Amino acid sequence: MFTAAALDHRLPGTDLPDAYSRVVQAFEEVALLAANAAAPLDQVLQLVGKSMCDLIGVSRYSVYLRRKDGLFQGQAGHSTHSEIDARVKKLIAGGIGDKFTAEISQTAAPVMIRDASRDPRPLQATMLRWGVRDMLGVPMVIKGDVIGIIYLDNEELPHSYGDEEVALAQAFAGLSALVVHQAWTYRRLQQRTDLIESQRRLLDESAVVHQHVMQAMIDGAEIDEILGIITSLLGKPVVFYGPDLSILASVTPDELTLQSPPGLTRDLTMLPWVKEALGELTGDKPSVMLRATPATKCRRLFTAMVVDGHCAGYLELCELGSPFNPQDRKALEQASMVIALKLASTRRGEEVERQQRESFFADLIYRRRDLNLLLKRAERFQFDFDRPHVLVRLQYARNVGDDTSSSAGQHADSREFLSEALDAHGRCVASISVPGASLVLLELADPGTGTQPNLLDVLAADFDEMTERYGVRYLVVSETCRSIERIAAEAESVKQTSMVLLEAEAAGRCVQSRELDFVRLITRSGGYAGAVKQVSSWLAPLQSHDEATGGQLVETLRQFVLHDAQIRGTATALSVHENTVRYRLGKIKLLSMFQPESLDGVLRASMAFQILGFSHEQGS
Repeated sequence: MFTAAALDHRLPGTDLPDAYSRVVQAFEEVALLAANAAAPLDQVLQLVGKSMCDLIGVSRYSVYLRRKDGLFQGQAGHSTHSEIDARVKKLIAGGIGDKFTAEISQTAAPVMIRDASRDPRPLQATMLRWGVRDMLGVPMVIKGDVIGIIYLDNEELPHSYGDEEVALAQAFAGLSALVVHQAWTYRRLQQRTDLIESQRRLLDESAVVHQHVMQAMIDGAEIDEILGIITSLLGKPVVFYGPDLSILASVTPDELTLQSPPGLTRDLTMLPWVKEALGELTGDKPSVMLRATPATKCRRLFTAMVVDGHCAGYLELCELGSPFNPQDRKALEQASMVIALKLASTRRGEEVERQQRESFFADLIYRRRDLNLLLKRAERFQFDFDRPHVLVRLQYARNVGDDTSSSAGQHADSREFLSEALDAHGRCVASISVPGASLVLLELADPGTGTQPNLLDVLAADFDEMTERYGVRYLVVSETCRSIERIAAEAESVKQTSMVLLEAEAAGRCVQSRELDFVRLITRSGGYAGAVKQVSSWLAPLQSHDEATGGQLVETLRQFVLHDAQIRGTATALSVHENTVRYRLGKIKLLSMFQPESLDGVLRASMAFQILGFSHEQGS
């Protein structure tokens, strides 16, 4: 309670009743205004300053409040001669060289300046600019801390501040400090409450987008459908970019009737200021606003979608149709998180699928499972062995005997390149990294393709680039596999061909495995027994067919070789019509690697029967 005794203690030598009345009356006005929650703090400070001027009898005041950094920020000001409030709000007191403010802050007591132009404590330039003659600085103190300072002067006119005036100012400032602090605290709490309420409303509104998008993801919606939901809720175009800022998808409100997607062109994404802005996207800064320019046409809100620590793409909201509002940013950030979850889920699903497919492919190559079981699993992975397949081995540059497997990145990148090189000739259905190489299974586009010169030509056209980019030294293409049983044998064939090329230190090339059959037979470590095993594998599909159907494909091929590839002589030897021989030769071509119409095919068949015939003689 501000008592007469207290006032007497603070105002020695003054007329106590008159001083008490003046200070209390001024304080009551300030207290009543501060108690009004609707009154801004600036208005309260203006009344404090005006009351102080009236008590002291001067024409100008300025009120400053302490900031967190210890400096004092202008809050209110008034002069009977001019409007200075806006100017004062831009000022900061207590900086380097301002010994006047420092003394007030350190002593927590009023400090007086007589003839400011000669006093070294204030900033002379400021005193000159404001036309200050004599000045009184009065601190507002709470529990020993200076929370603010009131500067008083008579604006270019001298004023002698007597002890009674200084005491009145100090007493009123002390009382006002409590009211100002309470008003400031209350308004901070009110601002905080308003902010929390605003954020709550913002979260409620953005949560609608989040809930719809999340539910769509749970229901298995595709990216285009999710973008459509975002667009319908926010009423603005949405663009989905890949990590390289290529446009993958976009959805625009129907009422905008845009003739082209609203996303940034490739040239615009390469602008330095655009790249710099997008580079700021981090976990602490999940979204960034790109300014509108004649080139970009509108403001654009960007978020990055991060999956496993890497950027998986960007989501953009365009300010077209309606201006941005506060919930747009939060809604886009939440939608971006949901899409990132979907991308992560899809990526992990694809990774599991890839691993399972690789495992199945490895089982085919190494015959680690029963054939019937493999056939059932083939359906699970959508392998159609009614269509012809070819194995391609990408042998990487390495030293002979080096069994280091190709890197995961090298394998994935080269396989992707091979897929693009195939174009319409086929598709990659499985691949696996093996020591020093990648083995890829291709499904051919044309079921009627028997030989692969066209495919070899297609791959050969890109061989130099594969060598330069991925270190491919040899590309070996197998014979056509027309049944699941041939996969393992052809995998071994392309491997052996690669080993022959490596051991011979041959120049890099793109070859078909059959081109080196004779060399492989001569150089293989298995000797004669290995050669028998090799040619037996060549004839195995024909023998299996004959055993299953009672046919004579093996004998037909034998007689065809014995009769110098003459259909008439073969038909006579077999006592069948020439068309029957032609049909059987076509079947042989379809089921095995033998190509009866080519010299290479006849030579291969001749060698096979010679080796097997010699084996039978040795056995007898």
